[in-house]
Amino acid sequence: PLVILKTQRGGPKLSNNGYFYTVDKYTNASKIEWKCERTGSKQIPKCKGRAHSNGFYEPIIIVTDHNHLPDPEREFCIKTQNQISEKVKEYDY
Repeated sequence: PLVILKTQRGGPKLSNNGYFYTVDKYTNASKIEWKCERTGSKQIPKCKGRAHSNGFYEPIIIVTDHNHLPDPEREFCIKTQNQISEKVKEYDY
C-alpha cells in the first residue's frame, strides 16, 4: 500500500515495499516523479531507483530499479520519528 511519511524537513516521503523515495519533481497537475532517498556516500553508492505516481495515490509505477535491498523495518522507525517530531511541536513554547 501507498504510505506517505514526512522527511526531516517536513516534505513528503513515499514508502513502497521497503523502499523510500522523496519528490524529485511535480511534472503537471497530478503526476509526481519520485527518486530513491539513498543519495550515496563514499561507502554507499547512489541509487538510481525512480517511481512515478498520479498525485499521492496508487498505483506506483517503478521506472528504474534499485541497486540495494529493501528495508521494510525502517518504515516503523520513520513513523516513530515523525510522531516524536509532532509531539515536540505540541510542547514547543
